[in-house]
Amino acid sequence: MGIQEALARANLEDRLEQALEEGELAPDARAFPAARRRLVQHWLTTAQPVFEGRAPLEAVRRERRELWAAAPPTERRALLAAVLPALEESAVTPVDTAEPLRWLLKQIGDGVVTLTQAGYLPRELVAAAFARYPYWYPIGKGPRSEADLFQLAALHELARTHRLVTSSIVRSSSRLPAVLS
Repeated sequence: MGIQEALARANLEDRLEQALEEGELAPDARAFPAARRRLVQHWLTTAQPVFEGRAPLEAVRRERRELWAAAPPTERRALLAAVLPALEESAVTPVDTAEPLRWLLKQIGDGVVTLTQAGYLPRELVAAAFARYPYWYPIGKGPRSEADLFQLAALHELARTHRLVTSSIVRSSSRLPAVLS
């Protein structure tokens, strides 16, 4: 355990004690475990001045990466030096994870789309998906069918599972669950 992690543990312990003393957390309440988890998660992901304006979780992870990269032997350190910057970058999470499914259902529209004989989405729809999400197929000239775009195939399967799609037609997007609309 490094200095940042020890500091984070001590500060979190102080924060939990403060929450108990001020009545923010009630150990006898049924909701105590959930409330404690929310408080800890919020504290870990909120920037703190003691961690140079970083969130404690980010500071601990950075310290762990640095300690890991500095460990012997020398050959290992040289290899990890090339990889460490990539680990520093945070993964970009799409703001709207249901957007591709909504897009697919919008493309289908209220009419009927005929599937191929094998039950796949038509080639025009695959081309439109590739144009919109080129990172779904980063190699070659582009996909020829739904089978080449596993993300589109997964959306199609999801639509089939929720009966938005039958064996020969694609139904209206009005059946879209409220969570996705």
